[in-house]
Amino acid sequence: MPRNGHKGDAMRLLSEASSVTVIAWLVVATAACSGLGQLKARKNLKEANQAHAQQDYKKAADLYEASVHAAPDDPNIATAYFYLGNSYDNLYKPSRKGEAANDDLLNKAVQNYQTAAEKLAKSENAEFKKIGKLSLEYLVAAYGSEKLNDPAKAEPVVQRMITLDPGDTGNYFALA
Repeated sequence: MPRNGHKGDAMRLLSEASSVTVIAWLVVATAACSGLGQLKARKNLKEANQAHAQQDYKKAADLYEASVHAAPDDPNIATAYFYLGNSYDNLYKPSRKGEAANDDLLNKAVQNYQTAAEKLAKSENAEFKKIGKLSLEYLVAAYGSEKLNDPAKAEPVVQRMITLDPGDTGNYFALA
């Protein structure tokens, strides 16, 4: 018959083993969920790109949103922020300026262009870098007179574009 001290040791070891098992399962489950999130994000991105190409910007925006929510830090999904911004930008109607829902589309476009620029402009991938630069250009356009009409917010964006590509003389003209 085991002594109480040994029984307590056995229970403690069983409890510790159970804790380790639970932690191990949580780690595996988290990794699996992350992998599933990335797969779902890439599937949504593919469908969103097709909708964007067909100029179905509402559907594209919904799919891009789902993509970036499923894997916000996946570098392969980062381009979705640009296309999400562009979808909202295309849904915005200048003739309905002042309507809250319409103005919100432009604000969402700006937020996503900014996120795309932050994630892509300094990328090692040439295609991502190109889309990051394009994000900055579209961001400047969103601050232009036909949309937000806020040159004060456009100025630092143009200065950043000059910093990223000092040889592009067009940026100096935009700054002027």
